[in-house]
Amino acid sequence: MKLIIENVRCFAGPHEAEIKPLTLLVGENSTGKTSFLACLSAVLKPEFPFIARLNDPPYNLGGFETIASGSERNGDAGRSFSVGYDDTASTGSSPLKLTAEFRGPGWRSSPSRIEFQVATARLTAEFAPGVDEWVAYVEVERGGTNRRERMHVGAAVPRDRDILALAIKRPFSTTETEMGPGGRRRPVGMSEEAEISRTLGRWLRDREDIRDRSVAPIRSRPERTYEQKFGRAEYDAEGEYVPDRIREILSAKDAHADEMSEALRQFGVDSGLFERIEFRQFGESAADPFQLRVHSGLRSDSILDVGYGVSQALPVFVAAVTSDPRTTLLVQQPEVRLHPRAQAGLGSFFAKRAGRDGKGFVVETHSDYIIDRIRQEVAAGTVACDSVGILYFEKCDDGVKIYPISLDEVGNVIDAPPGYRSFFLQEEMNLLSRGL
Repeated sequence: MKLIIENVRCFAGPHEAEIKPLTLLVGENSTGKTSFLACLSAVLKPEFPFIARLNDPPYNLGGFETIASGSERNGDAGRSFSVGYDDTASTGSSPLKLTAEFRGPGWRSSPSRIEFQVATARLTAEFAPGVDEWVAYVEVERGGTNRRERMHVGAAVPRDRDILALAIKRPFSTTETEMGPGGRRRPVGMSEEAEISRTLGRWLRDREDIRDRSVAPIRSRPERTYEQKFGRAEYDAEGEYVPDRIREILSAKDAHADEMSEALRQFGVDSGLFERIEFRQFGESAADPFQLRVHSGLRSDSILDVGYGVSQALPVFVAAVTSDPRTTLLVQQPEVRLHPRAQAGLGSFFAKRAGRDGKGFVVETHSDYIIDRIRQEVAAGTVACDSVGILYFEKCDDGVKIYPISLDEVGNVIDAPPGYRSFFLQEEMNLLSRGL
C-alpha cells in the first residue's frame, strides 16, 4: 500500500510513499514524520474517507489553517489538502486508489471530494453543502465516455457510508443473468460498471477488518503499586492500560498466559532489560492492588525501582503482542529511555513479529541501533528484505521530500540519497582525524 498526502503541513504538493510490513521512518526533527503517521492512522481507520481523524491521540495536527500547505509555484497554497492511499498493486480482493480532499476553513474532518480509481474507471463524488442537505455528484469516466449523476443525500453532514452506497448503486447497471446448472442463476457478460460496483462493495466489507494502534513517544509513568480501574480503556496510546493487561493475561494461567510469559522472557533477554516479569496480588480479590515485579539475576524489584526503561518499552511490547495480524502498529520513538543494547533488542523484536507473525509496523525512530539490528535480522532470514522499507525524510527548499530506501538479502542499504546518515559519517570522520 502507498500512502498519498498532498499539501499537508510540510508536504507541499503531492507525495506517495510505500508502506511495507516493517517500515522505518527516519530523518531529522521537524521533517514531518509525525504528520505522516497521523495521515496513515487516519486512512487506516474504517471511517475513512468519510471522516479523517487527524487529531485522534496521540496526534494533533490542529485545524485546517495548521494542516493545509502548498507550493506557491503551482498556486494551490492553503486552499486544500488531500490524504489517501493507493492499493492498486495489491493482489487482494479490492485493489483501488482512494483520495479524499478537504477544503477549509470549516472542514470539520469531512471531505469535499472523494475519488475512487478502480481498474480503468474513476468515480468522483463532490460534496457541496446546501440549505439542509448535501448533494453528491458522481462521475464515471470509462473508454472516453463520461457520465455524471447528481444525487441528494438526506444527512446534513456525510457521516457514514450512505454516500458510497448510493455511488455504487445509482450510476452502475445491474448484471444480466441466465439460468445455470441446478436451477441457479449466474452472471452473463459482466459489465465493467458491475465489476467496479463489486470491487467497491468488497472494499466496504474489507474496511471493517482494518485496524491501527499508535504508541505515543511520551508514555505513562511506572507506579509502585496499581489499583484496578474499572472503566479503563482497552487500549490507549500512552500505555495506561498496560499493567492491567499484563495482570489480566498472566493471571489466566492458560496457553495465552504461557505465550505472553515466553514472549516477555525472550524480549527481556534480547534487550537485556530483565529475565521475566510477574505480578504480585495484594489480597485475594481481583479488585485488590497489585504490583508488577521485574526479575533480573537474583533481584526482584517493583517496576518503579528498575528505572524508566522497562516501563517505557512495555507499551510497545504489549501493543504488538496483543494485536491481531490485521492491525498495523504505529510507533513513535520506541527507543525512548533505552540503552543501545535494549534499542537493538527492539529491532529484533520488530523483525521477529513482522517476519514470523505477519504483523505490520511503522516505526518512527532516531535510533541507528534499531535500524542496524533489523538489517542483521534480514541477513539472518528472520524477515524478508522485501518486507522491510526505510523512508528517509529530508528538508528541501519547498518543504520535505521522502526518499524510499530498500535492503538487499544481506541487509545492505540500497538507493540511499546522499544526505542519509551523512551526519553520522562526518562525526566518525571527525573522531578518527582528531588531533591531526
